[in-house]
Amino acid sequence: MALWAVDAPEAIRTMKPDGSVYNDSKGQGEVIMEMAYALGQDKPIPNTFKLTFDKYVYTPYSIIT
Repeated sequence: MALWAVDAPEAIRTMKPDGSVYNDSKGQGEVIMEMAYALGQDKPIPNTFKLTFDKYVYTPYSIIT
């Protein structure tokens, strides 16, 4: 089963994808706006976001197939 993004192009070429996911674009946009607003106001990033490697925020995704 292809789990990594680097496997996706080959799965598409061979028409044999193992599945698909739905990324929460609305949630991603909300995180970006809240972080940008805080940074623009010289305030800390809200602690409601879990930072990975001190710079990444991952939003949930849903497995479709």
